[in-house]
Amino acid sequence: KNLRSILPASTRICYALKANTWLLPFVKDSVDYIEICSPGEIEIVRALNVSYNNIIIDGVCRTQCELMDLAAAPFHRTVIESLRQAESLNHYAEQNKTMKNVLLRLSNGSQFGMSLDDIKYLINNAKNFPALNVKGLHAYFGTRNKNPDMLSKNFDTIKKVLSNFEVFQEIEFGPGLAVVQSPSQSYENFIECLNLVAESFAELAQKYITVIECGRLLAANTGIYVTSLVERKTIDGKIFYITDGGHNHLVYDGMYYGHPAPFIFQPDHKSNEREIVSVCGALCAESDISAKGVELFVMNEGEKLIFMSAGAYSITECPALFLSRSMPAVLCRERDKIHTLREHIPTWPLNLGGNAVDL
Repeated sequence: KNLRSILPASTRICYALKANTWLLPFVKDSVDYIEICSPGEIEIVRALNVSYNNIIIDGVCRTQCELMDLAAAPFHRTVIESLRQAESLNHYAEQNKTMKNVLLRLSNGSQFGMSLDDIKYLINNAKNFPALNVKGLHAYFGTRNKNPDMLSKNFDTIKKVLSNFEVFQEIEFGPGLAVVQSPSQSYENFIECLNLVAESFAELAQKYITVIECGRLLAANTGIYVTSLVERKTIDGKIFYITDGGHNHLVYDGMYYGHPAPFIFQPDHKSNEREIVSVCGALCAESDISAKGVELFVMNEGEKLIFMSAGAYSITECPALFLSRSMPAVLCRERDKIHTLREHIPTWPLNLGGNAVDL
């Protein structure tokens, strides 16, 4: 609602499902599109009966079988990331006697998207792609953007590319705005960046259909991670809190060995004395540090630590199978009700696989 209030009324909001798949049932009726980029995510949106008219699909890695399936499914838009994808999708669409509405993704120099030369080739040789209806441009130049000057340059690049091709009617852009997820982070430019996004979309909306793609921006503050203290130990004057969960459950983008430390809430501490500690997880890995050198209330065994702003990526990016520890349950609070979306799941059967032997 806040995002809609500052964007042009015509600008549509696309939620990037990879940020947090668990939010989909609650967000799908509040946004215009859902962006998906894997066969697994296709199964998720199908299982939740998301209309094809509300799905934009992209992905840097697509097998021939996947492209064949994409040609048969009437997604709202399919994002093209290479000439090979364009050729194969066109081939299978022709076989199905269908027309695919596509967006061409502009690369920022990484492995994602297409070079400007490839985009020019595809447009100038449209006769070779009769089953592809090029609707617009897709652009995404990186995440955690907190630099207004860089953001302005990104929009200038988009405007220049759009102006060179009359075929484009739409622009989908993910600005990748940074989100504060640690007490040590302070993005003074956030409002400036947000206003710049709104102003730039307002300018683009005068001529193009505009879509803003967001993942972390919408999801980060929706989640918390709860773990319990198993042991408080002191080694060479340093205090360590050993918890029953670690970076196999919780991953913050950019964190390295507990830096920057996230927001931590202690709901049931009984002591008002504070101490400098490192919060470590249950894995046999030195890197399993959830927070390093943070000041917390002195804790007792069994008391809980709550990590805030954990709603984006941590729930799916963590190495959940490492050391065969159980995956955490996923709960959802809806007003006064608590729903269990997933029970605790043992992972050892997945690691055992079909290779069990009778010893």
